[in-house]
Amino acid sequence: DGKELTHCSTTKNEANVPLFIVGDPNHLPKSDTNFLASHSNIFATLLDLMDLPGESRPHSYALSLFKATRADSKPRYYFEGNLNSRFGNSRNLFDQ
Repeated sequence: DGKELTHCSTTKNEANVPLFIVGDPNHLPKSDTNFLASHSNIFATLLDLMDLPGESRPHSYALSLFKATRADSKPRYYFEGNLNSRFGNSRNLFDQ
């Protein structure tokens, strides 16, 4: 948007962090790249890559990227503000 910022602003570009897995596609489970993923999906995906069965997991986690589909997508948000909330924090819809 013509801005020269590295961080500490409220832009969506600062909240947009790419995630990718490097590996042989023939040895990775398929995934629906239309799923609107977030950081909460990373841990369950790693458990799937380690072949840890769902019944062996101590908690219910967000969906693995290998199990999620576009239909499972939920609204995503990013937050801006500071740690002590002196200047007002806000929750912003990521997918607009």
